[in-house]
Amino acid sequence: MVEPDPWGSFRDEAIAWTCEALHAAYGIAEEIDHLVEEPDAELADFAFPCHAFASQAQAAPADIAENLEDALPPTDEMTVRAEGPYLNFDVEPEALVTTTLDSVRERSAGYGELPERGSSVLVEHTSANPTGPLHVGRARNPLLADSIVRLLRAAGHHVVAEYYVNDMGRQAATLVWGAKNVDLRGDAYELDPDEAEAFSFDLLAQPRDAASKRVLDPGPDEAGKLDRLLVQYYQAANRALELHDQGRALPDRDPEDEIADLIQAFEADDEETATEFRQIVTWAMKGIRSSLEDANVHHDNVVFESELVLDGSVERVLADLRELDACQTEDGAEYLDMEQLGVDTDKPQMFITRGDGTTLYGTRDVAYHLDKLERADELVDVLGEDHKLHATEIQAALSALGIEVPLDVVFYNFVSLPEGSMSTRSGRVVYLDDLLEESRTRALAEVRERRGEELSEARMEEIADLVGPAALRFNVVSVQSEKPIEFSWEKALNFEGSTAPFVQYSHARTCGILEKAGLDPGQAPAGDLTALMHDSEIQLVRRLAQLPSLVRECADDRKVHPVTAYAVETAQDLNKFYRDCPVLEAGSPELREARLALVDATRQVLANALALLGIDAPESM
Repeated sequence: MVEPDPWGSFRDEAIAWTCEALHAAYGIAEEIDHLVEEPDAELADFAFPCHAFASQAQAAPADIAENLEDALPPTDEMTVRAEGPYLNFDVEPEALVTTTLDSVRERSAGYGELPERGSSVLVEHTSANPTGPLHVGRARNPLLADSIVRLLRAAGHHVVAEYYVNDMGRQAATLVWGAKNVDLRGDAYELDPDEAEAFSFDLLAQPRDAASKRVLDPGPDEAGKLDRLLVQYYQAANRALELHDQGRALPDRDPEDEIADLIQAFEADDEETATEFRQIVTWAMKGIRSSLEDANVHHDNVVFESELVLDGSVERVLADLRELDACQTEDGAEYLDMEQLGVDTDKPQMFITRGDGTTLYGTRDVAYHLDKLERADELVDVLGEDHKLHATEIQAALSALGIEVPLDVVFYNFVSLPEGSMSTRSGRVVYLDDLLEESRTRALAEVRERRGEELSEARMEEIADLVGPAALRFNVVSVQSEKPIEFSWEKALNFEGSTAPFVQYSHARTCGILEKAGLDPGQAPAGDLTALMHDSEIQLVRRLAQLPSLVRECADDRKVHPVTAYAVETAQDLNKFYRDCPVLEAGSPELREARLALVDATRQVLANALALLGIDAPESM
């Protein structure tokens, strides 16, 4: 049976041998996993700083290193050497090559995946308000979170990716009110002439009733993309609220009260109101999920917050929260005093009900986390950094109820676009759909410039469909989630930089070499792998060996950007190998066969790394 984690197995051996030597030489018996270092390859594969043992051993670190070296017998797999205060381990090239390439060849698309851990993880992500298309600022959430889901699955967890729909909040109610009341052409509010353009969105040339019918009773030809229409009702409704506050619209009505009445009616399970909410939110969600599918982002489950209200879950949580000393009342609204719960914040009130008795998002979110906890061992929430206070409030409320939830919150900063980077009207919000379309357009222009004389238009469009969205996704997740991103098309679509096109092209190049050798991908014979002894060959194999360990580390840390760095470094090592080691013109048939096996293994590892990022690996470009 092959080793699923070659690098991890060598690391574990180094740790085990060091533990044995420490016990034999000094009687020290303790966990040392956290001490192992992985320096630059020219220094060592693994290193232990012996100053960590100096006080217990009553010896100088350099002396400890020498004594441990003497206590460890030579093996066929690793050499041991003392270097100053460090005990260094180097994996023998033959062991590294055979263990790694045998594992890649046998595990194939499963290389990088680890044995099942037996634990379940529920990852809630995206969960944008169902009021229109996903906009670019929050596009980082689904792209980042979907890769976290893929990493957790590869690391052996059972994972459910879930979308939590805020279908009972004020935003959803504002949308419903807009769809029922707004004339997008602007003539429903008796506006001044200079305000008429407030509702001119250049979409509809039909009366409001017909427009509303598209939302409330859409036909089969809508194809799930009513979110573009819905967001305009939402925007117009908010503008109507502003104008009403200024005394410039709806003088005989109070839209705020009407929106509040909608929320009350929905929480009371009024059939007509519930139907309107569900129809509109369902169509908004259909558009959002269509956009996510186009970005290769998938959810296993969708939960509507109204379900938790209507089945009594929220009321039960509310009853428990009311029993807390920290629960207080202001103008009929109930809130939790966060300072009493130990939260240091400038906004110490977490409101759990409105003055009219309806519940708020935070209350429903507490109930939702309890619901999630019944279905998974661990919870992961992926949230924008503007939700940090909300996340703290939810955890504080749960703790106050005596419930410690195994919850990790991954926060991300936002994506911005430089001025003029997309061909859209000034002032228009840029949506994820826009970004994906632009990525394909720009990728097609790049492919035409590079290969326009060689490829058919259809083939160039196929390549652009692979490269464009991949460039977007790779660029967004390649930066630490806590750091802001100003997206750059020039950087994202660079075929020679730290980008998806560079990695995809490297994968395609391996397929091209195999094709020239008369081999299909995955069909290169193993040959005599011990022929691979060149430094560039060993460095490339060392990189391939590290993928499973990287998967474990990134899954545990909930981080994606190291995978993008790994993919780029693997492609760079591959290029160095090509430069230093002829493959098809190798010096002997045995060496040619071994190098083809290495090329095929690298192809597989590049494909697997890209798959963790939700990116396809083309066989030609």
